[in-house]
Amino acid sequence: MRPISYFRIAAPLGVCLKTPDALPLLTRGVPQTRDSSGVKRNHDRQGVEQGARLAVLTMLAAILCAAQSDSNVKPPVSKTDLQIVARAEQILSSPAVWNRNDNRECPQGAKTVSLYCALEQATMEVTGSFAHRGAVMQEARFAVDEIDGNRNYDHRLMGYNNDRTTTFEDMKHVFRRTRERIEERLSKEK
Repeated sequence: MRPISYFRIAAPLGVCLKTPDALPLLTRGVPQTRDSSGVKRNHDRQGVEQGARLAVLTMLAAILCAAQSDSNVKPPVSKTDLQIVARAEQILSSPAVWNRNDNRECPQGAKTVSLYCALEQATMEVTGSFAHRGAVMQEARFAVDEIDGNRNYDHRLMGYNNDRTTTFEDMKHVFRRTRERIEERLSKEK
């Protein structure tokens, strides 16, 4: 029987989990040998137990990766989400406080904020926690898609914020459209 190459199964998860350290964690305890061509191969000399453990960890990691990468997820909305949008509009109240060079890192006390950071800060202030794929964040992403769906950003909120053709009035339009989208969903969910 030919040994299974666990590396081929687990390596893509390191990319998804954004850490090359994921592979050693997933393959810990699985012996490595070199095949006749000198390529390292992972296989289980001690029986099915280690292979089963690795398979389960690989499946769990794959599920985690799928959940993290679902950029079109639609979490339930609430009236609290409208408060978050209103607070984000207050935070990003003028061109003077608009950070046009977003990197999605939002330090407390920053004198300027991006669209992403205004939404993150508002979410933290209103709810006490933040979820990257929370309802307000997602509805803002969908608003950007509606407003300017012809652009293909790797990170919609950051890309739209940083785009040199985006104006401060465009930022306000994203807030308005986000609020409208949440109101529409709330009225349908009654």
